[in-house]
Amino acid sequence: MRDATECNPWRDFVHLGVPYYDERSLQGCNIGAEGATALANALVKNESLQSLNLWSNKIGAEGARALANALASNESLQTLDLDWNNIGLEGAAALANALVKNESLQTIK
Repeated sequence: MRDATECNPWRDFVHLGVPYYDERSLQGCNIGAEGATALANALVKNESLQSLNLWSNKIGAEGARALANALASNESLQTLDLDWNNIGLEGAAALANALVKNESLQTIK
């Protein structure tokens, strides 16, 4: 399992605000809820990312809620992989509510 500081794509996307990614895999970066919140803040502004793999990052319900808030306004993301993140019922409910407003997301795991 990698640490979030070792995941250069994550740092580029979140900290540098790189707008040109269309697909990112941050699988196993262990970003946690804090990293998911930072990523969600970047997603609100991003207009190019179409696919995001966050498999196995321990984001939990708190991180899922942050991502859900971002999805409510994001218009580019089409695929989101949240497998193995222990988001629970609360996180899943937040994501489901966000999908009511989001018209671009086609696949969520």
